[in-house]
Amino acid sequence: MTYSQTKLLFWTFVLLASSCVPSAMAQSGPEKKNQEMVLSWYHDVLVLGHVREASKYMAEDYIEHDPRISGGRAGFIQHYENASARPAEAKQTATFAQGDYVVIVWQHADKDPKTSTPYTYATYDVVRVKNGKIQEHWNNAKKNSQW
Repeated sequence: MTYSQTKLLFWTFVLLASSCVPSAMAQSGPEKKNQEMVLSWYHDVLVLGHVREASKYMAEDYIEHDPRISGGRAGFIQHYENASARPAEAKQTATFAQGDYVVIVWQHADKDPKTSTPYTYATYDVVRVKNGKIQEHWNNAKKNSQW
């Protein structure tokens, strides 16, 4: 595991742990604003496919850590112009913001390919906001994988 992956994993757990403490659940005005903006970005750009609106939400020097997408904001737009690249349907189970970071947790349903037994699994998106724009994005995607 690289240093940046370890750092991301550490901060994800810190954010998750702090979200379980009632006093930490109160968000500041900027955190609420960041959370609302990130959810709007996800809905408008990814779910609805309005990728040309990405610049409204994303910094010009945006950094994408999804290994399937390269080239910053332009690469993000190019990747998501293809409707099949849109995320699979999932239930949003948690969203919280702390400082400049917003975390969205998703629950997906699937079936075991060998037994057809249904099961659920979770995925996440972590976004860093800077100056009112999405500056960085991480998720748990792997190369050559669907959601």
